[in-house]
Amino acid sequence: MAYSGKSGAEACAPSQTANDREPSGLAAANTNLKQAVELSQVRVLLVEDDDDDASIALDILHRCENVSEVRRSEDGCLALERLTAESEPYHVIVLDLNMPVIDGFEFLRQMRSLPNSNDVRVIVLTTSKAFPDVRRALIASATCFITKPDSVIEFEEKLVRAVEGICRGEMIDRVV
Repeated sequence: MAYSGKSGAEACAPSQTANDREPSGLAAANTNLKQAVELSQVRVLLVEDDDDDASIALDILHRCENVSEVRRSEDGCLALERLTAESEPYHVIVLDLNMPVIDGFEFLRQMRSLPNSNDVRVIVLTTSKAFPDVRRALIASATCFITKPDSVIEFEEKLVRAVEGICRGEMIDRVV
């Protein structure tokens, strides 16, 4: 699936209709999270434009139990391209809301239209504390909403608790 060169919310609009899509990384192998956890092969995609926040998050995610691979995309459009191009599915996406090209909300909308995307757990990780953003993200099917804390220690505690809780199949707090 190729993405158009348009701007704004249309920047990543698929050039194919839903009926003529090729299998994507979300559909490939149809590996579910439970099987991936049993094999310690959980794949995580970090969608974050800020290099400092990405560096911290990548370090934390690499140390999470059962996570075998962590990749980063700098914006939502690049993340959508990665999801449709790669043959192995991602199990968890850690998503910033405030990004260039398309924001996290538009990414969620477009990602959820891809085949088998309902199996992917999405952790929103953002600076926003605004209730409308929390509500909008959860309605758009985010699994969890985390406000980025000022402390690296608190950042690690929140992110590890969310990722490892998802991997263990635990009920996690929707807003952390």
